[in-house]
Amino acid sequence: MADASLTATVVNASNIIVTITVPAVADPLLPFSPTGAGGSVNLGVCNPAGTTCSAPTGTAALAIGANPVIRSVTSASAFLQFAQPVVAPYDMISLFGTSFCVSGGTGCSDSQVLYGTPDPATLRYPPLLSPDAAGGPQRFLTVAFQTHATPPVLIANAPLLLATNSQINLVTPSALASYIGKTVDIVVSFGLPPTSAMLSSAPFPVSVVSADPGVFTVESSGQGEGAILALDSSLVTTGSEGGMRQNPADSDTVQIFVTGLGAPDSTADDAVPGGGQWPADCVSPASDLAALNRQIATPVPSLDGALVASFVLNANRLPPCLKAAAVVPSVTIGGQPATVTYAGWVADSVAGQYQVNVRLPGTAAGPFTSTTGAPIAAPLAAPVELPLVVTARGRSSQPGVTIWVAPRLKVTGPSGAGLKGAAGAVWSATGNLVAATQGTAPYQYAVSAGSLPAGLTLDAASGAISGTPAAASTGSYLLTVTATDSAASPLTGSVTFTLTVN
Repeated sequence: MADASLTATVVNASNIIVTITVPAVADPLLPFSPTGAGGSVNLGVCNPAGTTCSAPTGTAALAIGANPVIRSVTSASAFLQFAQPVVAPYDMISLFGTSFCVSGGTGCSDSQVLYGTPDPATLRYPPLLSPDAAGGPQRFLTVAFQTHATPPVLIANAPLLLATNSQINLVTPSALASYIGKTVDIVVSFGLPPTSAMLSSAPFPVSVVSADPGVFTVESSGQGEGAILALDSSLVTTGSEGGMRQNPADSDTVQIFVTGLGAPDSTADDAVPGGGQWPADCVSPASDLAALNRQIATPVPSLDGALVASFVLNANRLPPCLKAAAVVPSVTIGGQPATVTYAGWVADSVAGQYQVNVRLPGTAAGPFTSTTGAPIAAPLAAPVELPLVVTARGRSSQPGVTIWVAPRLKVTGPSGAGLKGAAGAVWSATGNLVAATQGTAPYQYAVSAGSLPAGLTLDAASGAISGTPAAASTGSYLLTVTATDSAASPLTGSVTFTLTVN
């Protein structure tokens, strides 16, 4: 029989979109119930073929229940959906669906957020979250990775970072490294322990790959400006672009935040101090785990969900990182290669969040590719937004991520750590010089941040700092000097240094 709670839109001869509205009054044919177990619904399709018909010519069964339902699995950074999703070991992913923490009409409200927080004793994110207060019966939300087999075998429960009734953010287990090239299943469960009493989703199959890079973005949508920082931790964006220079070795280095780069392959031993150099001084995951277990009362079996705590490492040791040429990611900016100077876990973040430091290409490296795919002739002459792609182990990050860059002069400050001289003594301009290169001479210089001590001046044409500091000017002065060249579209560049009056 026809049901007023069903509406159908015929897309074409092979596709019909059926919308089911939960009835306001109980409908025995649609067993929705906030406190019930649901049931089966038999849907029939009747093709009238030009006449009225009442007998269905095709049928399908639909199950209505209270169990969690996984609709899609994506990278937590990229949010791209595929028919067969892929995950990598230590990947940060998002599950989307319904009824993740609703059981029999109780559990999480639609607006409730369950936050995972590191355990103060183990420094690890938990494999379960609860909407219930401690001290009473607690229902738990868990996400299991299991073999794609009958019967399935549990691989590991994932550390959980955040959950709502429709989304779960988690870090995939390190044990997936043994299943690369295979299909495994994800199962969401919620309810009172034991596990057999909890409501579980149908297994959701995913393919395990060695890497599935995704770049985090400013808008947290997986698109637009990347979440990219300069080395001073300022955001790289329009008005604060990454600096590119004629000589690529002088271009700025920026920090890109990524997930899905797979398991680290570094091998250094944390038992002795290091030299602070990537990749030679990155500790192995096993050595990092041993260092963590030396700091906590109850040893843990893996780094799953662990904080990459810098305080547990020996002097000048780096977190686990990517070392071999085959696993170190490559990065392109506007289609041109950038030089990777570090690729490893982010210190004091969760294991699985990667930081990739790259030195930007030179301004003459082009032609560059714009965000629309059009070529941009080299050398770059103005700030521009360029596409950014990270490629690891044969897979590339999502399209649509960008970085703002701008051509800059190379500006150097006085030699050494900064200017030093005595109050009341004449400072010679020799050696006390700010110098600009890689632009069109002549250059103009100006103090753009901080101020000179009384008695000293900056020559706008030569960049020389000279004079006689006043007796009362003793101290240290942090200065930024900006140079501007004489091109038709002038370029600028800056240098920051400390001036000390003894």
